[in-house]
Amino acid sequence: MKRASSSTPSLDGDQHAEMSTKLKMEEIEELAADVSAEELREFLAADGLDVPFDPEFKERLREQLWSLVHNRLGPR
Repeated sequence: MKRASSSTPSLDGDQHAEMSTKLKMEEIEELAADVSAEELREFLAADGLDVPFDPEFKERLREQLWSLVHNRLGPR
């Protein structure tokens, strides 16, 4: 990971989290502008469907997500 140069002001944890949240909200708002209410209703309706899942896929996903969390936050 690249470190900020000494001429760049560093952000503390709270400032970094706030900036990250603002960026995410901007991305969400931009994406939301491209989705119609009907498309959103259709997407959300899928939550009520009883769709079978692949246990192997679920395990691979669990491992990938855990790896992402572990790599981002480090061991606890």
